[in-house]
Amino acid sequence: MINKIANKVLYECFCLFSYLCAKYLAVMLKPRQGNKGTRKKILALPYYGKGRSGAQERIADWQPFFEERGIEYYVHWSYENKFYEENLMLTTNSFKQYKFYFKVLLDRVRVALTFHQYDSIWIQRGFMPLFPYKNGLFEKQLKKHGNVIYDFYDADYESNYDLVVDTIKSGDKITVASEFLENFCKQFNPNVFYVPFSFKYNNYPVKEYGNLDEITIGWMGSIDNFRYVKDIAPQLVEIEKKFPQVKFVFVCREKADLGLKRLTYHSFADSDFDFFKHLSEFDIGINPLVKYHDRTKAKVSFKCLEYMSLGIALATSPFGIPKGLKHNENCVVADRLEDWDEKLSALIANKVEIKRLGAEARKLVEENFDYAKNIDGLIKALNKSIYQ
Repeated sequence: MINKIANKVLYECFCLFSYLCAKYLAVMLKPRQGNKGTRKKILALPYYGKGRSGAQERIADWQPFFEERGIEYYVHWSYENKFYEENLMLTTNSFKQYKFYFKVLLDRVRVALTFHQYDSIWIQRGFMPLFPYKNGLFEKQLKKHGNVIYDFYDADYESNYDLVVDTIKSGDKITVASEFLENFCKQFNPNVFYVPFSFKYNNYPVKEYGNLDEITIGWMGSIDNFRYVKDIAPQLVEIEKKFPQVKFVFVCREKADLGLKRLTYHSFADSDFDFFKHLSEFDIGINPLVKYHDRTKAKVSFKCLEYMSLGIALATSPFGIPKGLKHNENCVVADRLEDWDEKLSALIANKVEIKRLGAEARKLVEENFDYAKNIDGLIKALNKSIYQ
């Protein structure tokens, strides 16, 4: 009860403080100065802390490619991961949680006062990370800069529609990671750019297939996404019954009884956990997203990209997948829940096809999700005149 009352009071105090900060920025923010005759400068603000998936690959790892083109690219992280874990992620203590929010907001306000020194400001999702504002309180003030771009790679509007729509409307431009998001954002802002979700695929060792006398079907992901594997558990049980050479390896913090007898779990929390070693055990990687809603339609499955980078044959649902994946060309697509048994069975029975699909998937990654090949499109999105 005490924590509940404290949470309500702290929420009201933080909202009032946020309002005052927004008013302060409305007065103090300066339009961008431009850098005539000097190197162009971009400031990027990821939504998460350093190294966290989504922020590192989507925002930070572009840095050397900007530098190669003579553009200064600065990344300002949202928070220290340890501070986030101790004060928000792993606690229900309201005082600790608002300690986190106040610190992050003050840091964002401080860095916002320097925005005028940069030609472009690229912000992931929104100005203030993780706090559920009801509207674009800060994003409306940032328009004063003249070239603020927001990036989305998921259907964030599902959980906070008004805030996301306000943010999209306030942006000078919007970058997105999927065609679905591109179409959604264009309802509110005409200046939307599709920028493929690039990443360091060469860090992933390409699988060397053996004779496939035994075939391992693998999945990896979060506890939240594990529910999609549970959806197809009956189909996987049928696969196990039909094919005695098939076993399963799942990488997840959760372990559940799915009725599979030949299933091994690896946890990200294991002391001897080796990411690439465990994923290289997979012969077929699965990506079931059987619930058809905006979250699954809008996202670009990083899991798929990782399977593809490893040269692993991919069996997937038809949505939330990287652009360019096509059934029987570079993956196997199970359109409906009941299709998983049929599609996996056909793939298991064709060893040559497993190897071919893995090679074609890797080729697609190299051609379409490479930083070096996509940097010019991003530069155009962040500032059309950046070469001038």
